[in-house]
Amino acid sequence: DESSGTIGRPLLLATLDEAQGRPDGACVDAADCYWSAGVSAGVLHCIDPNGLIRQRVVLPVRAPTMAAFGGADAGQMYVTSLVRPQWEAPGPLEGSVLQFAAPVAGRLQADLADQAPAMYGSQNPAAGSACSTMSSTRPDGAWT
Repeated sequence: DESSGTIGRPLLLATLDEAQGRPDGACVDAADCYWSAGVSAGVLHCIDPNGLIRQRVVLPVRAPTMAAFGGADAGQMYVTSLVRPQWEAPGPLEGSVLQFAAPVAGRLQADLADQAPAMYGSQNPAAGSACSTMSSTRPDGAWT
């Protein structure tokens, strides 16, 4: 309820363990499926509205942290990843931002730039911001 600032009763969508990939940051696609970064297993999960895993995408990083759809038609997927200090030999893409063709039609997040003046007054953090992308592949097309 937006006026009172309360939410309804939460419902369990899915439970994922360490081996499957504990859920972390996520986004929603055009079919209302939930794409979650499996931070403990190096994967993305596509979970449908009934809680069934419909797709599992293996990534070239050990710990993906957030997925987002992007591009003019939401046809790209971006995934951030982390590097843990205890890793002795992080891979070349650990801690990077991956970009690849989305496996399904995405849904773009609301553009908050139009709402920023109301939320932040004259201090609009979105004004004048720029975004750069990093390809997930080497020039020869390989992940690693």
